Amino acid sequence: MKKSKTNIKQSLMGLLTGLVIGGILILPGIVCPQLKAFFKTEMVAGGGVAFMLYWLAAMAIMGVAFYLQIIIHEAGHLVFGLLSGYKFVSFRVGSFIIMRSDNGQLKCGHFSIMGTAGQCLLEPPTENIEDAYRIPYKLYGMGGVIANIVVAIVAIVMVVTLEMGVLPLFSLIMLGAMGIVMALMNGIPLKMSVPNDGYDVFVLGDNKEFRRLLWLQLKINAQHSRGVKLADMPEEWFALPDDADLSNPMYAAVVGFRASRFEEKFDFENEWKELKRLYDLGTQLIPLYRMETACDMLVAAVALRLGREQIMSFMTEEVIRYAKIYSNNLASRAVTYYVWQRFVEQKPADKEALMVRKIAEKSPMRGSAANAVALLEWLESLDVSEYAVD
Repeated sequence: MKKSKTNIKQSLMGLLTGLVIGGILILPGIVCPQLKAFFKTEMVAGGGVAFMLYWLAAMAIMGVAFYLQIIIHEAGHLVFGLLSGYKFVSFRVGSFIIMRSDNGQLKCGHFSIMGTAGQCLLEPPTENIEDAYRIPYKLYGMGGVIANIVVAIVAIVMVVTLEMGVLPLFSLIMLGAMGIVMALMNGIPLKMSVPNDGYDVFVLGDNKEFRRLLWLQLKINAQHSRGVKLADMPEEWFALPDDADLSNPMYAAVVGFRASRFEEKFDFENEWKELKRLYDLGTQLIPLYRMETACDMLVAAVALRLGREQIMSFMTEEVIRYAKIYSNNLASRAVTYYVWQRFVEQKPADKEALMVRKIAEKSPMRGSAANAVALLEWLESLDVSEYAVD
């Protein structure tokens, strides 16, 4: 029943997405006389083949416009964050990322997160966690939406005031439309697979404790980029109130950090306890964190020699597929897939081990990459016959 509901939801989302795309492509021909005339003449004059080529070209222009608005969105976070006193850490579009290393130089790499098209991460202007409650967050958090709206307005003004050909006219309309779409997608508070900007700013304004958690996440990310491991960061950073709602992504992230700290110390029993706290929340946990939690649980489960039945209760087909996809650019997920191949499937995993080292060598996230390699080396030392999942 649950799978059926998921399929229905995915089908409805696919239909809605198709309708939105179709509407965006058709709307210019309705509201713009020049494009309306083009659609009625040149676009249909060449027959079906020409019509399809024009249609595909229109979709390609829309795709480029959307990609440009992603870059503009993240640039907005960057500009308004820097104006608020933050320091540059990383700028990602798709899986391509530019990060600042510990010597101040910029480094390129590949890194992606499910449910996000891009991300701009900065380091908070305050150094002490005691001051975390007072960090500026509104301009940084909504900078992307502001940038999308500004560019959309500029594009629309150019369309209305300037004379131009069909190609630049349609391109500007698409750029404006995609800017509005991006602003709505990120500005209206939505939790989705990953909470959007509007949701983050809303909860940050509602609870000053969440501002401390934002400071923590940004600070840890900055420390990771410098090669610092979680186990070497101050213990008080990872404290949680007794009444913390772990279904909230802000608190859930801290539990994930705590689990990773235990993993860095090869304390798999305590790592398992922390991860189990999250996984037992079920669908209350956002999809991204549920996937990440399940992947991390596999290493602990194998280390603790848990049985196949228990492992397969969380290593679903969806989780296995997620680990395989992200094993191409995330060192932590490459480790997960190595464990899956070697200890669960009981197959040679030399290629997977090589992938872990390859990703870690190029990863701008030096702290987490170093942990992935250390974990891999420990796993390679294990006797498969002793740790194989039966």
